[in-house]
Amino acid sequence: NYRGMNQILQNIISNGIKFQAKENPPIIELTYQETEDETILQIKDNGIGIDKKNQEKVFNVFERLHSNEEYAGSGIGLATCRKIARQMGGDISILSKLGKGTTFSIHIPNV
Repeated sequence: NYRGMNQILQNIISNGIKFQAKENPPIIELTYQETEDETILQIKDNGIGIDKKNQEKVFNVFERLHSNEEYAGSGIGLATCRKIARQMGGDISILSKLGKGTTFSIHIPNV
């Protein structure tokens, strides 16, 4: 579903730009891999990162790790991304290190 994938990409890329230390220019890398069974998109940023204990929390609706004064947002973007990916038969996973950036992997089965 093109619209769903577009929304996933917009949310994750905008988060990668938004969640930066003030002196850090954002760098976003996208990679694409297609296997016999699935398509895998990876979006890697150089942002503030997410502590391991909070990595699954970011997919909960209205779960915010920062105040609105620090970083604006509603807390529904990544929850929506996971919901869309799962509706497409796939999922989203996260690999992150605090202060070292985040990589989101989107796995969607080939139809």
